Amino acid sequence: MTDTNTISLASEPTRTTELVNGLTMTVTASANSTGKLYHLDQTNVVLETIPIAASQTLIFGPFPTIRKYRLECDSGSISYAFDKKDFDYSTQMGNVEGFTGARTLTLSDNGKLLRCDDASALTITVPNTMPAGFNIGILQWGAGSVTVAAASGATKRSSASALTAQYAAGSITVAKNADGVSAEFVLGGSVT
Repeated sequence: MTDTNTISLASEPTRTTELVNGLTMTVTASANSTGKLYHLDQTNVVLETIPIAASQTLIFGPFPTIRKYRLECDSGSISYAFDKKDFDYSTQMGNVEGFTGARTLTLSDNGKLLRCDDASALTITVPNTMPAGFNIGILQWGAGSVTVAAASGATKRSSASALTAQYAAGSITVAKNADGVSAEFVLGGSVT
């Protein structure tokens, strides 16, 4: 399956940030086109700048974890495409990951089902930098209660704060993050 997009200096000089996971990304500059591809961290700090020259094709990935990129066109037009297998267990079936102890979510948790195996109470913290669309499932497999909290700058919009009991399931979905450091999320499912 391929998802192809094109930006040009005239119509869309900067492409909004793309989150890439388990995919191969191909960037192609047409004749007389130039630009830059920026690899960003969770707070949009540039980790790497990759110049893109005219009539050049660059291939990146596959990526084992989520990566964040922004593409800028300085002249002409640049196309980029994401390729992934039609059926890829790691990205389409989900990834169940057991853990114990308190946990602060990271971008690489996106799409996972986190199975809390702890016999003691623990807290899952949602950072303020989680982008809109970030989502995970949570399952209280152990006897310890599971509470979800917002880190400084993040806002939990639902009134629920915890899973209800052992074997209860829920989800965390970030619905908005207008400035990249003000994640707004909801906790849903078997919650109280």
